Amino acid sequence: MRCRTTILLLVLVAAGCAGRVQTLHEGEGYSRAALRAGRIAVGGVVMAARLQDDPDFVMPDGVPRGDVLAQGDAWSSALYGGLLAASPQTVVWPFPVVSSALEDSSLVDALQAVARGAVLHASQLQRLAAPLESLDYLAVARIDGDEQSLHEGTAGAVDNQRARDGRDLHGSPRDSALKTRRAVTVTLDVYDLAAGRSVWTATVTRHRDELYNFADEAGSGRPPVVPAGQPVITADGRPLPTADFTPVLQDACNALARSLLEEPESR
Repeated sequence: MRCRTTILLLVLVAAGCAGRVQTLHEGEGYSRAALRAGRIAVGGVVMAARLQDDPDFVMPDGVPRGDVLAQGDAWSSALYGGLLAASPQTVVWPFPVVSSALEDSSLVDALQAVARGAVLHASQLQRLAAPLESLDYLAVARIDGDEQSLHEGTAGAVDNQRARDGRDLHGSPRDSALKTRRAVTVTLDVYDLAAGRSVWTATVTRHRDELYNFADEAGSGRPPVVPAGQPVITADGRPLPTADFTPVLQDACNALARSLLEEPESR
């Protein structure tokens, strides 16, 4: 029996297609061994200010523009989870604990600077270090890109999926498949709190793809469903949702954390 579904949705996560981590800076005092043995504060994950200032940019997950603390609450768990996965023995403080320890404006000021692309200077780090005296490092990340794109020519991949599903391939139009891609770019900065300086900066772009078979949509008579507040790409008058933001962000944070904490032979 022909399977009648609104759309064929296939999430493809291929490590071989993902971007490689690019190390932008290794400062004095950087050591993977010291970081793994140290205590790291997750200071936040914020959206780049240039994206927040773009009126056409859709903030992921409905997180408010300009509110760096809300952004930290929404997204910093991805960085926290990535650090713990890369080095389970390392002491990592999550963002809610760090933000509660910093009751003045020091964290907001620092995250606003990070959102603008600035490197935190010694005086800013000193304000953060005093309440976090039991910690050694501060990790803060900026989302530098959240892009959606449309790709054609994926009919062969859809036909392969239909064959795996045991569905009839006869008469299926080979131009009925479209692929959307969501790519998220994240830059991570790590600071030595005692020394008051940056020790490591790196960036990475990770993506996830989704395939849509409009032949199945036509058979069901129902258009794709786009969750409220999610960016869309329109093709032939049809709104196509892209991959969820949080899993792509998690992929990027995992890659950065592995590059930061794992020895090269284990990555």
